Amino acid sequence: MELHLRAEILLTRKCNLRCNYCGLVDNERDELTLEQWKKGFQLLFDVLNVKNLCLLGGEPLVLGIDYLCDLAKFLAGFKDRQFAFVSNCMGLTEKGIGRLVDSGVNTWVTSIDAIGDANLSQSQRIKSQQGLKTLLKFQKYGLKNLMGVITISKRNIKHVIPTVNALLEYGIIPNVEIVHYKRGPYNIFCAPRDILKEDLLDHSVFAEVQELSAQLIELSGKHNFFQVPEFFALWADSKKSLDLKWNCKHMTFIAVDSNGCMGVCDDFFPPEVAKINILDLENITKDEFKKVWLKNCPTCPGCFMSSHVTSDLYVDNMLSARSAGIFNANMTKALEYK
Repeated sequence: MELHLRAEILLTRKCNLRCNYCGLVDNERDELTLEQWKKGFQLLFDVLNVKNLCLLGGEPLVLGIDYLCDLAKFLAGFKDRQFAFVSNCMGLTEKGIGRLVDSGVNTWVTSIDAIGDANLSQSQRIKSQQGLKTLLKFQKYGLKNLMGVITISKRNIKHVIPTVNALLEYGIIPNVEIVHYKRGPYNIFCAPRDILKEDLLDHSVFAEVQELSAQLIELSGKHNFFQVPEFFALWADSKKSLDLKWNCKHMTFIAVDSNGCMGVCDDFFPPEVAKINILDLENITKDEFKKVWLKNCPTCPGCFMSSHVTSDLYVDNMLSARSAGIFNANMTKALEYK
């Protein structure tokens, strides 16, 4: 089965928080201008036929609400394309929310690692509280495509199910991911392993991971999650859930860094791919880019990110009809599947 290509866009590497599991922050990295991004997105649509943009950072809000509204108005003009912002919501006012919605934003994603008294880092706790408040404010403006990302670590593993249930009660779609660490020289998304000693899942909590897997299989079979039951079933394999051993086979993802350099995904930027800039796409065909992507993807140390894993399962026809419908909608139609 074919899954439309999705691009993960690091609009900036600047951020107003310092989350312990994030390795992306780089205040010195060059950034494309707004007009360059607009040209680049047009090329992504025309040359690579990208259908969905995931706009993240760093933190997009550090670019300013005027910048994001201008970008949203531009992207909303492409009726057959979808886009979503991923943000920690720090400093976003209710007036700003109204402006974003008026500008065409219809999907907003934020991190909510726990609702309740989990042993989170200060940044995790702050953004979880702010994220939930902000999503509820977006609901007041009629937005239904709202997602809360729960990054599972030893700090919050006992709080995952209560947090999932609370999000479902609020009408927010849960997105449950396992904490990752930096796995190679060209992986940029996560912090180094030695920084995450208190966070990473290991065999001491594997029984809890298995129990959590069973609960999430049941819940995702009844409710609209970002993930599907087939993904949660893979958690029973410790090589995947603990060792993070998965390698993508199909080009369903690409990424663009804040300076325009292309990547295999938002974590993996091998030199041969990164030397291609988004603005160079006017001089390259989709088949030429895909050849470079497929050559370099197998050199990735691997991950266990749900969107990457489930994309391969989808293309290989390994999902149920219900799961395939939900995942395809979540990836390409702004979460509108019912």
